Amino acid sequence: MGTTEAHQTGLAPTELDEWVNRLRKLARGEHPSDLAPLLTDKETRPRDVFAYVIWGHKVANPAAATALLQRLDA
Repeated sequence: MGTTEAHQTGLAPTELDEWVNRLRKLARGEHPSDLAPLLTDKETRPRDVFAYVIWGHKVANPAAATALLQRLDA
């Protein structure tokens, strides 16, 4: 999955919602079932999460990042 020029925000609204859910789970210390974990620790503690929007249609990446932030703040 990556940003495309098909959407003004770079990602479809459903894709943005999926990423927001993943990021919120990660922040709570949970592991989203649809992402492969990079670490093997099973500790479930809240943590800081950094997300980089650097894939797909590069011109749309700033709009996708802004849309993610707006959804996370809601």
